[in-house]
Amino acid sequence: RSHSYKRVGRLVRSGVSNLGFKQAFSVAVALVISLGAFAQDVVSGKVTDSKDGSAIPGVSVTVKGTTRGTQTDINGTYKVNAGSGSTLVFTFVGYSKKEVAATGSVVNVSLAADNQSLEEVVVVGYGTQKRKEISGTVTSLGSRDFNAGVVTNPLAAAQGKVAGLVITQASGDPNAAPTVRLRGTGSLNAGSEPLYVIDGVIGAPIQNVAPEDILSMDVLRDASSAAIYGSRGANGVILINTKRGKSGAPTVDYSAYVGAETISQRPQLLNAAEFRAAASKYKQTFDDNGANTDWLNVITRTAVSQNHNVGVSGGSENLSYRASVGYLDQTGTLIGSAKDRLTGRLNLDAKAMNGKLNMKFNMSASQTNGQFADNRAVGFAMNMRPTDPVYNADGTYFQIPGTFANFNPLATIESKSNKQRLHDFLFNASAGYTILDGLVFNVSGTLRTQTADGSYFAKSTPGNLLATVGGNAANRQLNSITDKQLETTLNYSKKLNDVSTLNVLAGYTYQDVVADGFFAGNNNFLTDAFEANNLGSGLGIRTNPSLLGSYKNEYKLVSFLARAQYSLLNKYFATVNVRRDGSTKFGDNNKWGIFPSVSVGWALSEEAFLKGNSTIDNLKLRVSWGQTGNSEGIRPLLSKSFYGASGSYFDGAANDFLPAYSIQSNPNPNLKWEIGRAHV
Repeated sequence: RSHSYKRVGRLVRSGVSNLGFKQAFSVAVALVISLGAFAQDVVSGKVTDSKDGSAIPGVSVTVKGTTRGTQTDINGTYKVNAGSGSTLVFTFVGYSKKEVAATGSVVNVSLAADNQSLEEVVVVGYGTQKRKEISGTVTSLGSRDFNAGVVTNPLAAAQGKVAGLVITQASGDPNAAPTVRLRGTGSLNAGSEPLYVIDGVIGAPIQNVAPEDILSMDVLRDASSAAIYGSRGANGVILINTKRGKSGAPTVDYSAYVGAETISQRPQLLNAAEFRAAASKYKQTFDDNGANTDWLNVITRTAVSQNHNVGVSGGSENLSYRASVGYLDQTGTLIGSAKDRLTGRLNLDAKAMNGKLNMKFNMSASQTNGQFADNRAVGFAMNMRPTDPVYNADGTYFQIPGTFANFNPLATIESKSNKQRLHDFLFNASAGYTILDGLVFNVSGTLRTQTADGSYFAKSTPGNLLATVGGNAANRQLNSITDKQLETTLNYSKKLNDVSTLNVLAGYTYQDVVADGFFAGNNNFLTDAFEANNLGSGLGIRTNPSLLGSYKNEYKLVSFLARAQYSLLNKYFATVNVRRDGSTKFGDNNKWGIFPSVSVGWALSEEAFLKGNSTIDNLKLRVSWGQTGNSEGIRPLLSKSFYGASGSYFDGAANDFLPAYSIQSNPNPNLKWEIGRAHV
């Protein structure tokens, strides 16, 4: 599969002056548009990289001592109301901060790359750590590191950027989730997908995050780094932080694109003339209907997608915000497949009690409408004879009489409707209070709800050999998940002396997940007009009660965790993690599991024999060992005994035969965690 894309819009950032002057905002194809603020003392200029002279978009430009500011656009240019004698402050991640006096109306600035990258703070489980002090294996990506171009899935932004992270999109179906493997497949029966932690929320849905909202992505690649997440970190952990507001004037971001997707490696199939020649050569007879049909062309198309995202951010020293709305409209290369997604996100940050209390509020909501095509049509297209037409003379679908394998692929797609509407809502509130210098208590609560409303209908199309025995058929289903989480941690950081530091973390987490739903189906409708919107009008359910059903299950996970990090002489580092998880998924004899890890690091580049070396600026020797558990893919209540329908019995009181129930599976009190061990 290949992609050919045409960009018609791109990210635009500019400050909005709080002086209330006239503003202008417009969007045009292939143009960068900015929302600017104008006043009598306007300073403009361009920010470039000091090494190669390239423009740097997104640089924060603020007037020192005020809340006025802006950001550079995609060309690295900016305009700001600075005032005479003001000082401009230029900051951007990965570059050294620079202050320049506004001595004229044009101030061009070049920023140098920050060589102190080892001092960069990296997100790790339940906290942060300086990169140079990390003894585990963690890979960090900023928004500038992400893949450019049309990115409809946030994981595609990191594809090819992290060693050992393999992201595979197996088809052109826009509704198909990519297969993600970190350090290979870790389990045959349990799940192999990494754990996603978004803004500190464990298990948040990665597919509902707009790529434009992501600030950074940190990948915990080894067991020693992921063990702090215990039973959920067996396949690695991907930590995602979304963009947040900053103090200063309001800022508007807008990005848009239009992309086209086509099939590049098409199967080499015979056309009608080649098919007839081959049949003649091998003396095969067949019914030649005189057509010349490319069946793959009949059921595929050039898929066009578009995406729009707008964000507004700003705030003061004690309260900042960022709100964004995104819309994605994506069609598939197979006709009948499509997806559109509307997302909204609001992040709030507040400080109180002289900075001792820090609060964060994260809210996100999304609605995704999916249309699913029958993928079997591709196989049917490869089996159909190119000499057969798509339609009969009367306009009905052509079908090979008496076949059990070669069905008209277009009829297969157009005779069915398979849709799903997915609603996802997440609210998270967290607070951190500094009890004493270096001692911080954190608490976080999360509520997430997800509802999937599915609808399926198969028409009673004449000649459609894939129709059910009862003719047309329809079903509706509703599945919902409610996820509640509570986390509390106590973190203590202490500089023991001039050469060593210690960081200790202890915590407790609780998670309660309830899944429930129902489904109803019917067939043999008198008309196709209702589709799946009037199930009671079908006749099939009269003789088939299994067309109705419902379910509900629940599991809980309770965890205790601890971590100690030690640094000596700024070159010797050690981390010890331990987590104890208890899950209701497992048998009575194995509900609890302990998952420890240890890692040590030695910064060789800080030793006298390498320090100051012009060739090697960072060389570290790391050794780690960790043990993680895997409870993903284990169904709730699997360790319990199940009853199910088993024949019938005669009830004298009812004077009728009633369904009988019996034990279908025995309890398994020894069902236990899947344990993974790794050392590097």
